[in-house]
Amino acid sequence: MEWVSGVGGAGRGARGCEPRAAAGGRGEILPDGIARWWGEHRGRAPFFLVPSREDATELTLALASRDGPLLGAAVAGTFDDLASLLLGGRVRPLGEVAREAVVRWAAAPTLAAPDGVLGRLGSFPAGLAGLLEEMEASGLGGEQIGRVLAAWEALAPESDVRRLAQELRVIYQRYAMLCADRSWHGTASTLRAAALRAQGAVEAEEPEREVASIHAAAPLIHAPGPAVWARPILCVGFLTFTPVQRLLLDALSRRTTVTLEPSWTGSPNGGQAPVRLLQSAGRRGEMETVAAEVVELMRAGMEAADIALVARSAGPWRKVAKEVFSVYGIPLRVDASFRFRETGLGSALLSAVGAMLRGETRALIGWFRGRYSQAHPQALRGRELERWRGIVSWPADPAARGVLAELFPQDMALLQGCVETDGGGAPRLRPAGVVDLARSMVAVSVCRLPLMHPMVAEDARALQALESGLAEVEETDGGGMDSAGGGAAWTGAAALLDILADAALWPAPHVAGGVTLQSAGRLRLRPYRAVFVLGLVDQEFPAGDQSSGLLPTSLRRECNRLGGEALFEEPAEDLDARLFQLAVSHGAECVYLSQRVSDDNGNALSPSPFLLSVDAEGGGLSPWRQRTLADVVHPVPLAPSHHEFLRSCAAGNLLPEGEKNISRLVAAARSLHSPACLGDARVIEVLSSRSTFAAGEIEAYARCPFAWFLQSQVGLRAAEEDAGPQDLGLLVHAVMARLYTELGKLELLPLTQASSAAALDCAERVLSEVAAGRAAVASPASRGLLLAQARYRVREHLEREAAAGGAMMTCAVELSLPAQGVELGDGLAVRGRVDRVDVSPSGDGFAVMDYKTGSYVPRKAWAEEGMLQVALYLLALSVLWPQRRPLGGGYLFLGRGQGKGLFVEASAPLAGEGAPWVAVPEEELRRQLEDCRLAALGVAEGIRSGRVGADLASTCPRYCVFGPVCRSRRGSPWGWS
Repeated sequence: MEWVSGVGGAGRGARGCEPRAAAGGRGEILPDGIARWWGEHRGRAPFFLVPSREDATELTLALASRDGPLLGAAVAGTFDDLASLLLGGRVRPLGEVAREAVVRWAAAPTLAAPDGVLGRLGSFPAGLAGLLEEMEASGLGGEQIGRVLAAWEALAPESDVRRLAQELRVIYQRYAMLCADRSWHGTASTLRAAALRAQGAVEAEEPEREVASIHAAAPLIHAPGPAVWARPILCVGFLTFTPVQRLLLDALSRRTTVTLEPSWTGSPNGGQAPVRLLQSAGRRGEMETVAAEVVELMRAGMEAADIALVARSAGPWRKVAKEVFSVYGIPLRVDASFRFRETGLGSALLSAVGAMLRGETRALIGWFRGRYSQAHPQALRGRELERWRGIVSWPADPAARGVLAELFPQDMALLQGCVETDGGGAPRLRPAGVVDLARSMVAVSVCRLPLMHPMVAEDARALQALESGLAEVEETDGGGMDSAGGGAAWTGAAALLDILADAALWPAPHVAGGVTLQSAGRLRLRPYRAVFVLGLVDQEFPAGDQSSGLLPTSLRRECNRLGGEALFEEPAEDLDARLFQLAVSHGAECVYLSQRVSDDNGNALSPSPFLLSVDAEGGGLSPWRQRTLADVVHPVPLAPSHHEFLRSCAAGNLLPEGEKNISRLVAAARSLHSPACLGDARVIEVLSSRSTFAAGEIEAYARCPFAWFLQSQVGLRAAEEDAGPQDLGLLVHAVMARLYTELGKLELLPLTQASSAAALDCAERVLSEVAAGRAAVASPASRGLLLAQARYRVREHLEREAAAGGAMMTCAVELSLPAQGVELGDGLAVRGRVDRVDVSPSGDGFAVMDYKTGSYVPRKAWAEEGMLQVALYLLALSVLWPQRRPLGGGYLFLGRGQGKGLFVEASAPLAGEGAPWVAVPEEELRRQLEDCRLAALGVAEGIRSGRVGADLASTCPRYCVFGPVCRSRRGSPWGWS
């Protein structure tokens, strides 16, 4: 193969060309090097191999605009297109949903084993499906893959690793057997088949047999066939190749010219474009700093389409970028995949269909309240309204389903059409019914939103993914899998819902005039005028753990070493450096390097080593723009948007001239200081505008709306004795936060019987230091009593935790959720501060603990009792940490020495034998978390509607101090009229 430097559209070669007028001044995708190669080989029907279909389209259009219409064979395409051309288009790979369903069937017996290892790694089934695809991407045949896994199993030094290797070998054998039996194949195996076809190892008329042979134990060998490819190939825009891609290119290079073009060259921009440093605090602050600079560039005449935001991984930036750029009025296109469950349609559909399968009513009530239902519960009147309120209060009532069917017959008919029963009476999905429901939901959503609203396009793509995924499963399943020995259990309802929830979606094609946010590895061929490189913080760019998929890097290297073949991909040591060079080389006129100097809590962050290298090359890199946590608003003349301009004016007590809404805003603000009255429209307006809620606030309202109203809105406080419960709670929380930080530094975590004595000594020291630093109470006697109560609770807790002998490791104390809240679906965003978060030894699971210094221990489930904080924190951290799964946790009632919470059965040993958690199946934990989320949605609706009525059916706890003013005890369900 021939290696040619500086041919492609990335790097210096693209910056020396004339810009194309139709592209608004953007860099040309067809520079002199590519044009010259095209001219030299045009008579031989050359082919451009590019990373994405979008690149192929742009390159084809650029060639057509230069030389006129292109007739005949395609001139540009991806590896999939190349394989299709080589195999005659007669072999179609398994789709993502169908492939994960097949993998689930193959792995079911192994994961059911009680002593299995693979089931504890998480990320199933998508992670396991990706791992099997990665095995095939190694370029090895089925027999070779089996030998490597067998060697790993035999030579691995640890028993758990040997068991893991055995499980992977068994799963792969079942997967390969099924694929060979049904003539199914993945993308990587298709590329290997194309490589064999290019080598002439298989007859041209038998590509299906060729693909099947890849999975078989003994590969099928045919007599050499004739040459099948003679077109020269130019690879443009690739950073690296997988082994099977290299295998295909090597096979083609023996028959024709294959030219490889590097995707970057030299130092950042070769010194041609200015490099500017942006410094900020917090992730949202970083995005606001970038957005403000984008506004300045656009004011100077640069179009949004000429600007790109590049991150190591664009996924974590997707939400905050959309929020900030929406506020700043900048069009944005996010070129990053997302999951079906993360869309509005996906979240609502999965919740409703799952409720129908499980026979639950609470989730259905939440669905009827959402924007995807044809029903309008808020429009009910009279008897219908009373019946609706009845099932909302008692969703467990057996008659609730019948009431819903009478109130909303059309919606319930669609929901019931999603579920059918098999021969054994077990519920299963009816794909046609699910599609009908989804289409109805999209139609309702379109009627309630502007046609050009971003959520309309997102729901449309989610509907398309759902339809294609269900079609894949139906087509692949055929008559079931009994002939393969597994039955049709892999298409069971719950399993299929899980697979659909993890289905990946890509955003709509390029939006004209929008800024692009993308990962460094997905940069397109043509450079941008301005590039912003985000997240230049150590452990983020470069990434801390570069292992991909289900296995960590250490196990990948061990398998490759012991097996004697490169079965698993190992991250290249210089991959991040190459990605950084690729990002900065795409800025034709200016490059912005964005660094967070601190996180959202103000903790200092280490700069990326790439910043230091750029600083050394340039002889000094001073900040171009800075934004700290204290910079809540911009200076008035520099406000980047109308929204920010009004915020700046409000902070400076300035009244903008000609602003019509100022009087309404001022009146609403003043109403907060006037006597609370739920009949006042201004108060209702303020409450209904709430967008985020503190988890503690939600819990307070769920337990008693009237007490929440008196405390939160009226500001009523009960008289409390010196060194009372509030003082004790503040002191204990401060001690526990400081204590676990110190224990972590002393390497005493997790606590054991051997380390308990040292932990108790540390607790005594921390208690003395924290108590000395707090404001003194009135008398020495009260101070002594307060310290004694705190000491008793802290020491008892440490002794119990040491006796439990758990393996969970504390990773954070007093962890603050983002100030803008974490979206939990259906418009519910929560914020707050988590007392303590523990992680499993493998780092793939976490648990949440919340301290209570009182002695009251609830007896009912979390949702029924109104104890929602822990559940909401688990859900929020699941969104912030998608690589980890919630294992459980709960409340620690230090005054009683008890706890109340849940922990996943499979991981219960990690919590310790004496842990105060109830071991439940993972599905039960998910169900209770969903119950709490739905309860929180009801709380948000109640707060926004101004409802503060106490529940007459409940019994007020003894600790409530609002008895004298509680209207519920006077026979009225509402505190105010």
